[in-house]
Amino acid sequence: MISLICAVLEHADATLQEQSGELLSELVDIAQRQPTPATVCAVLLLSQGTELPDVSLLPELGVNRLYILEHPLLDRYSTESYAGALAWFMQQRALMMIATSATPNGRDWIPRLAAQLQLPFVPNGLSLDLHDDGLFALRSIYEGRAYIQTRTALHGRTALATLVPGVRGTPAKIQQKLSSMLPLEITRLIPEISQGQQNCSPQALYCLRHLWRGTAYQWYERGTNSDRHQSRPQCADLRVG
Repeated sequence: MISLICAVLEHADATLQEQSGELLSELVDIAQRQPTPATVCAVLLLSQGTELPDVSLLPELGVNRLYILEHPLLDRYSTESYAGALAWFMQQRALMMIATSATPNGRDWIPRLAAQLQLPFVPNGLSLDLHDDGLFALRSIYEGRAYIQTRTALHGRTALATLVPGVRGTPAKIQQKLSSMLPLEITRLIPEISQGQQNCSPQALYCLRHLWRGTAYQWYERGTNSDRHQSRPQCADLRVG
């Protein structure tokens, strides 16, 4: 069985955002290091009838699968519509990981998704890796004066993460003949999204408030593989696993 690693891409008009290549290349490298077959797919969220952005970059980077989530509520960005659509998508597919760029939108919806589904989440990674049932991330601390390697236990669950753009640089395209390049497989799906606010437990909302304020990072940094966070088990579930 092939495991899926998904990159949620952002777009403006008919163009993918410039950080898309960095994110895809990072996830392709992760997939290649897996002991069992893994493939990277891209996910775009669009309103029905919206023109598809130029996605020619995907097969050039070795990504041959694209899922398009189409819904009228995705006409413009909102936390609830993005989190709701992706929560539905995750229920339809068995995913190893969902990652997005650490843009204002990415930093907004992915903590909500983590809280809603009670999944481990690592923000602002400079680089990412998956092995030994853990999500590893290189993180910047002390305003960029030092770096640490962190590990988040997954316990078989889907990992969520954001990747800081501008660190990896312009990705190198895979050198291969056009005749041997696999065609891009596009699957269009209509997610089920509630027009009301997505339900989160009071504990999850409490953790989200601290994630947005930045204080939850301190709980995570002090040791992700210990039992010292049992006093805050709900937040440990979201951040550590």
